[in-house]
Amino acid sequence: MHSYLLPALLCLSLFLMEGCDDSAPDSVSDVPREAAVDTMPPTPAQTLPPDDLVTDEAGGDTESGPIEKIRTRYREVQQLLDAGSLRTDTLTVLCQVADGEFFMVRYLDGEEVVMLRTTTGIGHAFTTKRMYFQDGELFFAWWIDEQFSPVSPLEGAGEEMGWVSEYEETRYYIVAGEVIRQLTKSYETESWNDDQDPAAVPNQSVEVAPGTPYPEAEQLAEWKTGEVNC
Repeated sequence: MHSYLLPALLCLSLFLMEGCDDSAPDSVSDVPREAAVDTMPPTPAQTLPPDDLVTDEAGGDTESGPIEKIRTRYREVQQLLDAGSLRTDTLTVLCQVADGEFFMVRYLDGEEVVMLRTTTGIGHAFTTKRMYFQDGELFFAWWIDEQFSPVSPLEGAGEEMGWVSEYEETRYYIVAGEVIRQLTKSYETESWNDDQDPAAVPNQSVEVAPGTPYPEAEQLAEWKTGEVNC
């Protein structure tokens, strides 16, 4: 089993009780899936390094452009998270429309929400979304869809039961409520395989029509106040 998965297992169970601290939100201790440890496979740490956040495959990015402004604000939020200076509250709702439970953690700087993290899912499929804000406006969102299955690992792998997880990540860059850039990538992990690095999988650009709104803009107003209707 990966050595970097051990902190993740602790975070999974703690989230059910009161939410992960997220003092280092994109380090090995932060895992975007919440459920009982004994019913779920280990989850690889999900990293979002600055270069991954802002790399402009198409070129044309400048220090004064919108992507750079998003990078700057993202780093500011990360510094607050790293410092442990944000207030958090956690909400769990059993959804009637969507499948499974809905977990939400709000991260507040004073009375201002600077990041939301939501997780929905049931069985072997989960979706986690992180949404970053400045002055109440969304500027970046990171979605992770995961499906996992128990399998018999390769002979000699050292595990009686293994897990194969399939991930799809989507990153949205938003200005004034409109998506100006979208990246996506997909990959698979095996619990017994140490020679895999999801962060090394390149993002792919998705063509976005001008004026495209963020997909969940309507729900954000309620979520920021701590209300969930699902």
